[in-house]
Amino acid sequence: MAKEIKMKASEEKFISTDELNQLKELQEAQNKALTNLANIEVAKHDILNENSQIREALKQLAEKLESQYGKININLEDGAYTPFIEE
Repeated sequence: MAKEIKMKASEEKFISTDELNQLKELQEAQNKALTNLANIEVAKHDILNENSQIREALKQLAEKLESQYGKININLEDGAYTPFIEE
C-alpha cells in the first residue's frame, strides 16, 4: 500500500500558471467531449425508439393490407400491386 506523505503548507510547491491553465483547458475539453458523447447516446436511443415505433406501424399496416388484398407486392411509386408468388 502506498504511503501518504503529508506536507506542511509552507512546503507545498506549485506548477506554473501556464501549466495549470493548460491542465484546466484540457480537463474542460475532455469534459465537453464526454458530454457530447452522452448527448449522442441519448439521441441514438431516441432514434432507435422511433425506428422501433415505425417498424411496428409498418407491421400493422402490412397485416391490414394482407388481410384486405392477400399476399401482394406493392410498387411504392404508384401503388400498383401484383400477387406475391412464392418460389
